[in-house]
Amino acid sequence: MNDEPIRTTDMVDVTDSFEAVSVFRRWRSLFFAVVVASMVLLQGTFWLVDTGMVKPRGQSDQVGTGAGLGQTVSDVPQPQSSEDGVPAARVRPSRREGGGLGLSFEHLARLVQVANGVLLLAALLYWLTLLFTLAISIVGRLGGMNHICRAFFMSLVVLVLLIPWQHFIDSIIVGATFSVQELADGVTAKTADLSHRIVHYLRFPGYSLGVLVILILAHRRSARWARVVLHRLEIV
Repeated sequence: MNDEPIRTTDMVDVTDSFEAVSVFRRWRSLFFAVVVASMVLLQGTFWLVDTGMVKPRGQSDQVGTGAGLGQTVSDVPQPQSSEDGVPAARVRPSRREGGGLGLSFEHLARLVQVANGVLLLAALLYWLTLLFTLAISIVGRLGGMNHICRAFFMSLVVLVLLIPWQHFIDSIIVGATFSVQELADGVTAKTADLSHRIVHYLRFPGYSLGVLVILILAHRRSARWARVVLHRLEIV
């Protein structure tokens, strides 16, 4: 008889690889959620400034009534004292910023800094998670390489597009992340003409939306890879 013992080494290696990838899948989902939440938060800050709910420095002290469009409180003529010596009421600047939110421009700046830091870190960890998943897939021969390779390169594109290149190199290349001062300058520039307004909305919400679409496609590809691996191991 030529019966040979069944080799279980390959199956054990595949099972170990799949257990490792299962851990990476959970962390990948967590990092994906953090990236999406950070991008949504940044877009929230954009609309707060763009709609005027939070006014940049130099605009929050403008008076809506009794002053011209470009006048501040100091430019508005103040009423003189009445005949009996009692000073008339003076127009005072409103100290409330951010509408009913109680959010000042300085608070918004700190919020944008934190959101940018968390976003870049989570995007980097998301890309590293897919990198390790790809490596384990190759070593363990888990299959679905088409999906995981596409997900890996799309996550790399997302990471590159999120980096604020405008702060590192002097060129027209910009990242999807932005500082609150860039946002304030963009809001001021968009009032110039229609072309500036188009560039303004393409730069901030349009750019971020494009990066978010690529990220979602990458996540879907990695999910397809997981289904392929599960079917191959006859778990599903």
